[in-house]
Amino acid sequence: MANQQKLSHKLQKVAGKIQQNRYMSAISNGLMSTLPFLIIGAFSTLFSALAWEPYQNLIAPVKGIIGLASTMTTGSNRSSLFSDRHTGSDL
Repeated sequence: MANQQKLSHKLQKVAGKIQQNRYMSAISNGLMSTLPFLIIGAFSTLFSALAWEPYQNLIAPVKGIIGLASTMTTGSNRSSLFSDRHTGSDL
């Protein structure tokens, strides 16, 4: 138990020094500011790719709108990445 506390104390010191570094803090803050957009994109990808036929029929009229958030946040079109034209040879 004492070894765990010593390790924890040493790791806390290192983490504190990293947290005080202004460059690391800037990177951390920048990544945290993009999280809401990435979460929205992840959920829109999940909702547009759910492989359940009744659900796909339900969202067919608005599937392009749902997929737009995914395209805007990831910068790629999911349907082009997973299209039927892909074969295992070029992956």
